[in-house]
Amino acid sequence: MLELFEYLKLDNRVYELFDKVRAELISNDKEEVWRHTLRVIKNLYLIAESFEFNFKTALIAAICHDIGYNEVINGHDRASAQIMAKLLSGMYDHKLVGEIIHCIESHEADADIKPQTPEAKALHDADMMDYNSERGIINAFLLGRNLGLSEGATSKRIIKVIEEGFMIPELNKKFERELKRTEKFFIQLVKDLNKEKADFNKYGMKNL
Repeated sequence: MLELFEYLKLDNRVYELFDKVRAELISNDKEEVWRHTLRVIKNLYLIAESFEFNFKTALIAAICHDIGYNEVINGHDRASAQIMAKLLSGMYDHKLVGEIIHCIESHEADADIKPQTPEAKALHDADMMDYNSERGIINAFLLGRNLGLSEGATSKRIIKVIEEGFMIPELNKKFERELKRTEKFFIQLVKDLNKEKADFNKYGMKNL
């Protein structure tokens, strides 16, 4: 398996996508999303050590999977898929484009479409690995703040991701203890935030 710079060097189209997505996210103040994207790519390499899938297909999907954040918060997976379907159609054959789009539109925990291919499962789980990491959690709160989401909304989002679990069974076994610990923490955080809000209301601090 090639290193990232080798994929970028050997296929100018991959480099073009990488550069375009990076520029668009950063220029729209979504640097946290881009840092998350880089960690998802790193996680793909880790998953590839024990799970077989077409790495290049998953890599292209990983590069592009969150570009929809430039347009919407909820449903950014669908937005990303729509944006990339138009762009990729002039770069790759119909079959490959379909495989990449399926990866993108099924990577979210609450997506209507669930991962059906090894590549889509790998991207979904690489994305989830970041949600379960300390850096990923910090990033989720930073992004949520920039997008106007409350701490409670961000916490509930993380809980939902954890509840779905990994698509690759081996990863569920590997991270079972960490997932339970993280889920327990955020369930308690949501309770604490609700109590805090109730206390504020009780003492006339609702609008402060």
